[in-house]
Amino acid sequence: MTSSAAAVSAWWQVSDRELAAALIEGEAVARCHHARMLEALGEAVRRGMAVGLGYRGITGFLREELHLSAVGSGGAGGGGGDPARTGGRR
Repeated sequence: MTSSAAAVSAWWQVSDRELAAALIEGEAVARCHHARMLEALGEAVRRGMAVGLGYRGITGFLREELHLSAVGSGGAGGGGGDPARTGGRR
């Protein structure tokens, strides 16, 4: 965020335009962080990192270390990447 948006401690004090700009900027920053996380995840999968660290697979690592409970399933009810079914530590 810009220094002015980051310095705001009471959002009720800013104008609607400033608030909208802060939300848009925050979303852009979040997308950059998400893209970087996905790049790192891709590299972890490519290397087989999770197995090397003692997990059954990447889903076990994600569940244990990142506390993600439904990786790639599109929700708790999906089955494709549900760590409870596909991963786990040793």
